Amino acid sequence: MAAQVCSFCGKHHDQVGWMVPGKGDVAICNACIDLASQVLAREEVAPPPSPADTDVLAAIPHRPPFLFVDRILECTPQKLRAERTVRDTEPQFRGHYPGKPLMPGVLLCEAVIQCGAILVARLHSQAPEGVPVLTRIQDARFKKMVVPGDTVTLEAELVEQLQNAFFMKGRATVGGQKALTIEFAVTLAPQTAAD
Repeated sequence: MAAQVCSFCGKHHDQVGWMVPGKGDVAICNACIDLASQVLAREEVAPPPSPADTDVLAAIPHRPPFLFVDRILECTPQKLRAERTVRDTEPQFRGHYPGKPLMPGVLLCEAVIQCGAILVARLHSQAPEGVPVLTRIQDARFKKMVVPGDTVTLEAELVEQLQNAFFMKGRATVGGQKALTIEFAVTLAPQTAAD
């Protein structure tokens, strides 16, 4: 019998552990099956809930593991400052990067954007018109790596409002050093009823 290529590791094997039914060219070697079994056998528990304060939870619909704002530090009609402590138990660090965890830049952007969404929600708290959603990102610049244990200060500032569109600029700092600067826009989208 000819050697087969494992669809996961890409290595040639005389014998594969499993062929995907109906997909004759998709095979998985015994080593990859063992690795997958070990991963699945681990006690997979959700990371501890974010210690987000009630003001954050009331302002935006995000929840762990996709909530990246822990607490609001200061809020004016034009600007919101918040804080986020990066924990090593967060799920993204299993793969980004094993042994050298680094906060993905896209999640750092998301944290600043969530800060902006909280500002928009607070501006419209008396007459909720919808949920803040991202419509634009531009000029994201990464200046410093963020790692578990860092406390990130997040800022979002309203630059301009055109009807239902909120143009903002934001930044993330760690220990007073810029980690990210970004420009973005959010709009209020109609809320849909949960089924």
